[in-house]
Amino acid sequence: MKNESPYIQLAIPASSDLISTDSTANIVTPTFVLVRNVSAVNKTLIPVDKPVISNELRICLVLRGWIDYQVNMKPVRLEAGMLFVSLPGDIIVVKQCSEDCDAQFIVSVGTDFSGIFNRWSVMRADTSLQQRVLTYFQLMGQVMQNRQFDIKTLHLLTSALCTDIQSDPSSVPVEDPANAHTRQAILFERFIELLNEHGDRNIGFYAEKMGISPNRLSTNIKQYSGQTILQWINQHVMLQARTQLIYTDRPVVEIAQSLGFENTAFFIRFFKQKAGTTPRAYRLKYQK
Repeated sequence: MKNESPYIQLAIPASSDLISTDSTANIVTPTFVLVRNVSAVNKTLIPVDKPVISNELRICLVLRGWIDYQVNMKPVRLEAGMLFVSLPGDIIVVKQCSEDCDAQFIVSVGTDFSGIFNRWSVMRADTSLQQRVLTYFQLMGQVMQNRQFDIKTLHLLTSALCTDIQSDPSSVPVEDPANAHTRQAILFERFIELLNEHGDRNIGFYAEKMGISPNRLSTNIKQYSGQTILQWINQHVMLQARTQLIYTDRPVVEIAQSLGFENTAFFIRFFKQKAGTTPRAYRLKYQK
């Protein structure tokens, strides 16, 4: 289930309220956003714990402090000197950020990144790469100062930035399944991939797919992540439920059925227990 809108679905609203003091640093258009002065962003408008279906490429460089995200069910902490790249189709949830957080980022619809990135990634960047990223952002800002700028120019700059990041030897992913040396780490990564792909609520389904007994899978997931496999499954159900409530107009009964609940009343009780509110109330609060 994906939002097919050609416009940006921001973790912060694409509106004039985004910019409070420095309109030359932060520029919002329907298909491209540049934020170079995060202190000018009205932080009260950032919806914490609201899932956002990404239709676009996002590149964020953290300069100070930290930001906690959840990307496709996986918790991620971005710290100073880290780059975050997410792709269309990713489901992003902003959890919290430090009081001293400072970051710059772009959000771009239509950039061709084929052959560069094939999944979201978090990377450490050395001082040289950080400076080049900031230079790219500065150039983009200069282009956008011309109200008749060609969006293709921004796409070309963004593609060049992606290539620069990917080819730089310092930009090694912080969390890369290929570099996971323990069996538990590999099992966990595979489980999360299958959970995002299938969303089945039966533990036995994943055990069969992974060629391991349900008990052994459950033990490994708990030992590695600190959470039970059922907790991970329930978190996925809630993420999908909240996403559908916000970004679709599907009736609650259809959402319940799509998530494997034959009894809508049971789904409503499940949702209220986890979210502290009913599906209808949640939709009214977040759907705009």
